[in-house]
Amino acid sequence: MNSRNLINGLILIAIGILFLLVNLGYISFAVLFSIFDLWPLILIVVGINILFKKKPIISFITWTLFFIILIFYGAFYEGRNIVGISTGHNANFIKPSETLYGELSLDIGAAKVNIGSDEKNLLSFSSQGAELDYRDMYRNNKEIAVFSFENKHHNVVNFNNKGSRYDFNLSKDVIWDLDIDLGAISGKLNLEDIPVRSVNVDAGAGNLDIILGSKHNKSNIEIDSGASKLTIVIPKDAGIKLKLDSPLSKTNVNDLNLTKSGDYYISSNYDEASTKLEFDINIGVGKIDFKIKE
Repeated sequence: MNSRNLINGLILIAIGILFLLVNLGYISFAVLFSIFDLWPLILIVVGINILFKKKPIISFITWTLFFIILIFYGAFYEGRNIVGISTGHNANFIKPSETLYGELSLDIGAAKVNIGSDEKNLLSFSSQGAELDYRDMYRNNKEIAVFSFENKHHNVVNFNNKGSRYDFNLSKDVIWDLDIDLGAISGKLNLEDIPVRSVNVDAGAGNLDIILGSKHNKSNIEIDSGASKLTIVIPKDAGIKLKLDSPLSKTNVNDLNLTKSGDYYISSNYDEASTKLEFDINIGVGKIDFKIKE
């Protein structure tokens, strides 16, 4: 193999790994922005490679050092913009009598995330670790409550995110739509007592338990994950319609006794079931464990 082609291939692999880590939440986009500060270093690396063009090992070493400096400088760059690392924060939102629907959007990165139910409040949350930016608003004369939580400070290799934990509790008296974008995570979405109309989970890697209930007549659950272990608990009498794309994952879907029809697995009681659950699951490498709650 030509040594120059080998070096070019290794550089492309390094760039691909860099972008993959950004997408999974392990590395912040600050790493990419730091290129604007470090662009003279690129000229130095290119100059060294011109001087030692017949020594591919020099090329490999210089580009490796460049990516290492880029990543660690990104950590410093991101650290300068962090507003603060919260040691603990709690908030409660009182439910207006007019509110019938809720929308919750989470864009958190790598953390432990739990969702449960709340008897009194529209929404309550507590956090430990990296501070979240959040906003709340209402639409249609307070008929719809909209909450958005975002962590804009994902640090390189999760120096500040690694120990973060966020707990959200949602009103049992509101129909919810959940849009959850997570990186490397662990946690539990206990939706057994919460009326959910839709659940959209986009996760990188980790362990996640999703417990579903029978509080809404029809729920759409969409899961797109990389390398994860998923445990999905389904109510006993729920009608199930499942689309599953997991060629490299282990799953016990056959234990559900579903009938394959085209792209879907469908339970025999789907049409007459009072609670219908429609799944669209796309997972790269991992395990999906379905459980029926008695």
